[in-house]
Amino acid sequence: MDKKDEKHTYETQPSSLEKISHNNTFNEELLPMQNIEGGGPPKKVDLNTLPKPIRFFGYFLMILAILMLLSAGIVTFFR
Repeated sequence: MDKKDEKHTYETQPSSLEKISHNNTFNEELLPMQNIEGGGPPKKVDLNTLPKPIRFFGYFLMILAILMLLSAGIVTFFR
């Protein structure tokens, strides 16, 4: 197979599955802004694809939020 015939997908190119679908917009009034920004509808963040410092900061924030909820529950329960 020739390398010229292969279609390469670069990191910044969306895959064919991630292309913008106008049927799943959250708010039709926001559609023009989403098209201008080029991001399409909001997507979930996959922490495994982020660089390590940002990933660890995200894990830290999630753990901190869980600990705050648990401590608030414990303080409310024993009050």
